Parts: sequence; C-alpha cells; structure tokens
Amino acid sequence: TVLKIAQVKSENFKELFREIYYGGSYYDRLKVKSTDFEFDLNIVFQNPKTSWVLRNLGDDVRKPNFANLACQQAASKAWNELMIKDRQGNLAISPKKMFSVLQTAVDRALQEMENKVVVNNETFQVTRSTGAPVILNVNGPGVKFTVDLVPAFKLDLSHLKIACVDLKTRVDNILRDFKIETKTFMAI
Repeated sequence: TVLKIAQVKSENFKELFREIYYGGSYYDRLKVKSTDFEFDLNIVFQNPKTSWVLRNLGDDVRKPNFANLACQQAASKAWNELMIKDRQGNLAISPKKMFSVLQTAVDRALQEMENKVVVNNETFQVTRSTGAPVILNVNGPGVKFTVDLVPAFKLDLSHLKIACVDLKTRVDNILRDFKIETKTFMAI
C-alpha cells in the first residue's frame, strides 16, 4: 500500500520503480523465531533506459563486492538526477540518490496516508525510521514489525561476465553443481 501511494506522490519514483522482491531471512525461511519480526523488501528499480555496464567490480580492496552501474546521460529527468561521476569520471548511478528517491516517496506516501494502513477493518500505524535502509515500523492490533526497504537492481547474469569473468565462472559453477536455474541477480 505504501509503495503504491509512493508512486502516485512521486513522479520520479513512479518512473524508476520496477517491482518488489521479497527477500531476506523471513522469505527464505531462515528466520529465527526468537527475534522480532523484520521483513526485507528489495525495491527494484527499472534498469537505465540508456546504455549501461557494470564497472569496477572488485577493483577496490576496501569494497570488493562493490561495482558501479555506469551509464550514459538519459533523456529522463528522474534518471539524470540519480547520476554522479565515479572515481574515473564516468557517469554512474548513485546508491545514495536511489535511497533518497525511495525515502522521499515513502515519506510523501506516509504523510498522505496519515501514517495509517487499514487491513480487514483494522488500523495499523506505519512510521519510518531514520537510517539506511528505509525502515517502516508497523504497529497494530497484536502486531509489531519492521520492513526494510532496500533499493536494488535486478540484472541478467550475463552482465557479470562483462564485469568480472572470474565471478561469473564461480556463479555458473554453483548454479550447475546445485542445479539452480536462474538467469538474474540482485545488485543492492
């Protein structure tokens, strides 16, 4: 509900939003029952409408799992507002700006909803915590939980080959050994 209203209240978010990916320990059935309820939702952004490529994957020893999503100038204001210059001076999508777009859209939605969601005639209070990721706090009749909203991209595995051949080979071996048939991965 919050994300549907967020798309109405933010044109940029509406243009950039692709889908919700339900991930994390709860959805992967790894949740320890003694912990508070916490849900992880990847807020998947559309892939850029210009040419783009993953760059610099693993080249920074301090951040070996980080990469840049380098792309060309876009015809869209929403996309251009996400761009920054990377270490090499190339245009790249900024994770901080993705977070900001999501947070602003969620804040506008919560304000519109007066921080309430009604489900089956029961009212739930929904607030946002400050921090990363965007955290929703839900409190209602007999229920209290948080939802982490994490900006992400869903990319084809073929993009790993361009970014890092060794990583693509390792992933392919794991997929083959465990008979996993997936063609995509999440860039968070």
